[in-house]
Amino acid sequence: MKILFSTINKSGYTQNTATQNNYNKQIPTPINQITKLSDFPKSYISFTGGYSISLKETFDNFERAEKKTGKKVAPPRVEQEMFKQLEMGNPDELTLIDVHKKVYKGLTNADSLDEIRKKYPEFENTKSASEVDLSDSKYVDNIQKGHNNVFNNKEDLSLQILKLYWGEGFSLSDIVANTNTPKATLSNIMEKLNLPRVSNRYGAVLKLSDKEYNARISAAMADKMAEIHALKNGLPLIPHKVSDEQKEKISNGLIKYYADNPERLHEMSQRQKDFYKNHPEAALTLKLVMYKAWNMNSCSVVKRKLKEFLKEKHKFSQNDESLFPTDMSEKQQKLMKTFWDQNPYLKKKFSHAVKQSYDKINTLPDLDLMKNVAGVPFLPKLLEQRMITQAKAQGEKTNNLDLNNLGLKLAPDNILKITKEHKIINNFFRNRTELKLYNNALSQHLIGIHSYCERKSNNANTETYSIIANKIKNFMHPQRNISINDVLKLYAEIVQTMKKDNLNEDIRILNSYFNFYYENAFKQLTQKNNN
Repeated sequence: MKILFSTINKSGYTQNTATQNNYNKQIPTPINQITKLSDFPKSYISFTGGYSISLKETFDNFERAEKKTGKKVAPPRVEQEMFKQLEMGNPDELTLIDVHKKVYKGLTNADSLDEIRKKYPEFENTKSASEVDLSDSKYVDNIQKGHNNVFNNKEDLSLQILKLYWGEGFSLSDIVANTNTPKATLSNIMEKLNLPRVSNRYGAVLKLSDKEYNARISAAMADKMAEIHALKNGLPLIPHKVSDEQKEKISNGLIKYYADNPERLHEMSQRQKDFYKNHPEAALTLKLVMYKAWNMNSCSVVKRKLKEFLKEKHKFSQNDESLFPTDMSEKQQKLMKTFWDQNPYLKKKFSHAVKQSYDKINTLPDLDLMKNVAGVPFLPKLLEQRMITQAKAQGEKTNNLDLNNLGLKLAPDNILKITKEHKIINNFFRNRTELKLYNNALSQHLIGIHSYCERKSNNANTETYSIIANKIKNFMHPQRNISINDVLKLYAEIVQTMKKDNLNEDIRILNSYFNFYYENAFKQLTQKNNN
């Protein structure tokens, strides 16, 4: 889709008198219709000069226009924020677009129109698309059928327009140009939805005060199209507020999506980036999947060809192909996309490797669940020692390692980095026998915790022991198919419950039980192998 940018015109800032009749109705001659200097309106000389970058001059000119016409230029909330910033001396050197986005930033991450109505009274009369009859619009019908490349059918159309027009501050003209929407159609839709519009003068200065306007609208439209592609390929719309249940479903869905479309890793929508930023454990899962995929034997030819391609196109280091997309520069991301576009056969091989990697990673202990018990060893001492011994044998430097306290090791952008500890644990558990041994010891540990808590509950002043005992009893239902991640999750919950009740001595005692169960299980396995 070619991104176009039209000039400011009359239809771009048409007044919605139903909801904003206090805004200026005087609309000057569009710039693209002026043929001689004498036709150039004074209002454009006043409102589109270089001073529009200055918040003070913008505020003063808005005030002069109000005195002259008796009509407000800026939305009241923006005007108040401008005054507030100027009173403080505008220390951050904000321009009008900065103030506008500061005021309406709550729109960008809203998940519903109701959420916006509560926060912004000026939109309390805005209607949801589901409340209005738009059946006469073929354009809206195409959106509802999922045939539009910008507006999706999973989110209220009112909400989507509000985010672009008020949240981002894009002009109506440019929304029309970039969404291939007929002008009259979008105006009619906004009128029916009772969406307020800014005054013509305010819109003109808003655009001129934004040095990055063209780049921002290009990025926003590319982002919308990336989101549409994901939705058409079965990915759910990612809400800005994600529950634990949704998080796991979205994380799994994204990995499946990227396995089918590896080139899309480098075209993440902003929602996808925000999801990984806000849920670093999901980012870690994806990183581990990609790391393992790149290091599979079946991927060696892909890796070699990529290295040749990157050397030719200058200059990735040889390990950069496993970088997380949000860690890559824009140039690097474009190079990766070009590589996949030019090598569909290699893309297919890598896609298969990602799917295999995910299947294997999905059965390994969930490192995020392990970090939930930070401060309490989730690895028995003997197991930790065996992991370090194996790592040394594989040439790893093991000084200052702390396998029992992975914690959250964050990059500046809040995305989890895969640490040496993560890799050592992951490599060790590739051996299914070791994984099974750990799972058995952990399951025995839970049974031991159950017995311990039942005994303690008889004489304790707290209900915590009884709660934990019942939780384990319900968990160990014989008909249930229990995975190691289920066991780890319950163990994490138990430890956190005990911590909240300051049962630290009990945690220490139970940890010694865990060491015993693992040592016993390992001894039995060794004897069995020797026989």
